[in-house]
Amino acid sequence: MICDLILINLPSVKPLAIFKLMPVKTVPKGTEDSPIVVKPEPFEKPEVKITWTAPARLFIKRNPVWFVGLIVLAVAVVVVLALMKQWTFAIATAAFAFVLFSINTVEPGTQTFSITSYGIKMGQKHVKYNVLKWFWFGEHEGHSALYISTYLNMPHVFELPLPDENTKELKEKIQTELLKNIPYHEEGARDWLNSIDNIIYRIEPYLPKFLVNWYSQKFHNA
Repeated sequence: MICDLILINLPSVKPLAIFKLMPVKTVPKGTEDSPIVVKPEPFEKPEVKITWTAPARLFIKRNPVWFVGLIVLAVAVVVVLALMKQWTFAIATAAFAFVLFSINTVEPGTQTFSITSYGIKMGQKHVKYNVLKWFWFGEHEGHSALYISTYLNMPHVFELPLPDENTKELKEKIQTELLKNIPYHEEGARDWLNSIDNIIYRIEPYLPKFLVNWYSQKFHNA
């Protein structure tokens, strides 16, 4: 019970304080003998809305000049960093160049991608909508892809390649379904790889021709 304080002014009498008792609403609490059971919402199996098959990642066929340019550029940067005794950055640069060389040499296999009622699915990996921010479509070297920004630290963006056939119709279906859960927002071109391409093609006139021809005969035509 709580009290409301009411002041009443009476003639020739000091104000009197009269207490009015009011009921207090109490929240029922469970006990060991009579616990309160909260019934959870039933779980539902994710429903596949859209599915397609495409390469596991975007793959661009590079010419010998690109590979030689990447090797020369990486070696030059590593040498400069080594002279500055920045060993950590030198090792990181060499490792990055090796990864970049590998993913542009080995063609990826195919993978199934899906848009479900709970999120997106890439192969066996299922990502829920609550960690997805927005999506947009982009192109690189004539290949289309679906990009989805996330709240995750890694990866910040998922890249889902799209097939080359019936791409326009598939984009419309994907957009219609995703807009039910996340917004469309063009975050901008992922141009870090384009920046590397531009640097390589800028140094192309200065690359040793015998090295380009040797690489082409040794590996590119194999």
